[in-house]
Amino acid sequence: MSSRYLPFFLERYAQAYQAELDAFVHSIRTGDPCSPSFDDGVAALVLANAAAESATTGKTVAISSSSVAAQSTA
Repeated sequence: MSSRYLPFFLERYAQAYQAELDAFVHSIRTGDPCSPSFDDGVAALVLANAAAESATTGKTVAISSSSVAAQSTA
């Protein structure tokens, strides 16, 4: 294991955050679609909630495209 100092999280990923912000501003100014999209965010939330439920219950949690669609309209 390296004893090299790892900087604070925001310092390590500053370039990535700036690139994300630049891409978002570009999308707003040009009307180009954002990436990730709202639907991508909903899908990530469905997965995170299923993972949390699985971790709590110790059981497999099924996810379907209809469960993602239901969350995006809620």
